Amino acid sequence: MCSTIEQSDTIEQSEIVSVTASVADSVGDSYCICWFILERKEEIMSSGIQSLLKTEKEAAEIVNEARKYRTNRLKTAKQDAQQEIEDYKKSKEKELQKYEKEHEGINEQIDKDADVEVETELKHLKEQFEKKKSDVVKLLVEATITSHPSLHINATK
Repeated sequence: MCSTIEQSDTIEQSEIVSVTASVADSVGDSYCICWFILERKEEIMSSGIQSLLKTEKEAAEIVNEARKYRTNRLKTAKQDAQQEIEDYKKSKEKELQKYEKEHEGINEQIDKDADVEVETELKHLKEQFEKKKSDVVKLLVEATITSHPSLHINATK
């Protein structure tokens, strides 16, 4: 009976108790039962520890993979954002150049219009000068030659 029990490899710890009780009732060989229980208990404990270690190692690998994934996603997001910024700068520079080209002629036209206006004002002032030049000269000569002596207001009489 002990040989059949030893060959069973898939017995769980809860099954060991029921198998032990049934074997003890039928066979009565306590040595065989105790040996079987101790051997299976050591197997179960060592396999349990090994499975816990294996599971812990797998969990650590999963966490490391998640960290690597997150780090890679952050790097790519940063690169994408930098590229977007550069593209935006380039588009705004193009818009500025286009605006300057469109309004370049307008500024030149404004300058030309201002020059024409200044020239017409100068021409008008020269005409006025030529018209009134002789009258002003007559007034200055007359004021210099003719004098009207009079006492100053603050002078006492």
